[in-house]
Amino acid sequence: MFNTYMSDSVILKRRTGTTSWGEKTTTRKTVSARVEDKHILIKDATGQDIMLQAVVYIKSTTLAVGDTITIDAVDHPVMTIRKVKAFSRVLCLEVGVG
Repeated sequence: MFNTYMSDSVILKRRTGTTSWGEKTTTRKTVSARVEDKHILIKDATGQDIMLQAVVYIKSTTLAVGDTITIDAVDHPVMTIRKVKAFSRVLCLEVGVG
Protein backbone atom coordinates (compact mmCIF):
# COMPACT_ATOMS: atom_id res chain seq x y z
CA MET A 1 0.00 0.00 0.00
CA PHE A 2 2.85 2.40 0.76
CA ASN A 3 4.08 2.08 -2.85
CA THR A 4 0.90 3.81 -4.01
CA TYR A 5 2.12 7.07 -2.49
CA MET A 6 5.53 6.87 -4.21
CA SER A 7 4.29 8.84 -7.21
CA ASP A 8 7.30 11.11 -7.79
CA SER A 9 10.49 10.27 -9.64
CA VAL A 10 13.86 11.47 -8.34
CA ILE A 11 17.49 10.81 -9.27
CA LEU A 12 19.88 9.61 -6.57
CA LYS A 13 23.52 10.59 -7.12
CA ARG A 14 25.94 8.66 -4.88
CA ARG A 15 29.55 9.66 -4.63
CA THR A 16 31.75 6.69 -5.54
CA GLY A 17 35.21 8.27 -5.34
CA THR A 18 37.49 10.71 -7.10
CA THR A 19 39.48 10.67 -10.32
CA SER A 20 43.23 11.15 -10.49
CA TRP A 21 42.46 14.85 -11.15
CA GLY A 22 40.51 15.15 -7.89
CA GLU A 23 37.06 15.32 -9.55
CA LYS A 24 34.13 13.55 -7.87
CA THR A 25 32.79 10.40 -9.54
CA THR A 26 29.13 9.51 -8.97
CA THR A 27 26.56 6.89 -9.89
CA ARG A 28 23.03 7.91 -10.94
CA LYS A 29 19.86 5.94 -10.25
CA THR A 30 16.25 6.96 -10.91
CA VAL A 31 13.85 5.80 -8.19
CA SER A 32 10.23 6.26 -7.19
CA ALA A 33 9.73 8.52 -4.20
CA ARG A 34 7.34 10.78 -2.39
CA VAL A 35 8.45 14.41 -2.20
CA GLU A 36 6.92 16.75 0.38
CA ASP A 37 7.84 20.43 0.19
CA LYS A 38 8.49 21.27 3.84
CA HIS A 39 10.73 23.89 5.37
CA ILE A 40 12.25 22.50 8.55
CA LEU A 41 14.99 24.15 10.61
CA ILE A 42 17.66 21.73 11.89
CA LYS A 43 21.17 21.92 13.31
CA ASP A 44 24.06 20.21 11.55
CA ALA A 45 26.99 18.42 13.25
CA THR A 46 28.79 21.75 13.80
CA GLY A 47 25.77 23.40 15.43
CA GLN A 48 24.84 25.69 12.53
CA ASP A 49 21.17 26.21 11.65
CA ILE A 50 20.19 24.70 8.30
CA MET A 51 16.84 25.00 6.52
CA LEU A 52 15.62 21.82 4.84
CA GLN A 53 13.77 22.51 1.59
CA ALA A 54 11.95 19.18 1.29
CA VAL A 55 11.50 15.74 2.78
CA VAL A 56 11.83 12.79 0.40
CA TYR A 57 10.53 9.31 1.24
CA ILE A 58 12.28 6.53 -0.69
CA LYS A 59 12.48 2.77 -0.44
CA SER A 60 15.33 1.62 1.72
CA THR A 61 18.56 1.95 -0.25
CA THR A 62 22.17 2.79 0.38
CA LEU A 63 22.33 6.54 0.84
CA ALA A 64 24.63 8.80 2.83
CA VAL A 65 24.66 12.40 4.04
CA GLY A 66 26.43 14.42 1.36
CA ASP A 67 24.94 12.50 -1.57
CA THR A 68 22.63 14.38 -3.96
CA ILE A 69 18.95 13.95 -4.87
CA THR A 70 17.72 15.60 -8.06
CA ILE A 71 14.10 16.79 -7.89
CA ASP A 72 12.62 18.45 -10.99
CA ALA A 73 16.12 18.97 -12.51
CA VAL A 74 17.41 20.72 -9.35
CA ASP A 75 20.18 19.10 -7.26
CA HIS A 76 19.62 19.01 -3.49
CA PRO A 77 22.24 17.79 -0.99
CA VAL A 78 21.17 15.09 1.45
CA MET A 79 21.25 16.64 4.93
CA THR A 80 19.48 14.06 7.15
CA ILE A 81 18.46 10.42 6.87
CA ARG A 82 16.00 8.67 9.17
CA LYS A 83 14.80 5.08 8.91
CA VAL A 84 11.02 4.70 9.12
CA LYS A 85 10.21 1.32 10.62
CA ALA A 86 7.09 -0.81 10.41
CA PHE A 87 7.29 -3.31 13.24
CA SER A 88 10.72 -4.95 12.90
CA ARG A 89 11.66 -3.98 9.32
CA VAL A 90 12.61 -0.73 7.64
CA LEU A 91 9.71 0.55 5.55
CA CYS A 92 11.48 3.48 3.90
CA LEU A 93 13.99 6.28 4.40
CA GLU A 94 12.92 9.80 5.31
CA VAL A 95 15.55 12.04 3.70
CA GLY A 96 15.84 15.76 4.46
CA VAL A 97 17.33 17.75 1.57
CA GLY A 98 18.71 21.29 1.51
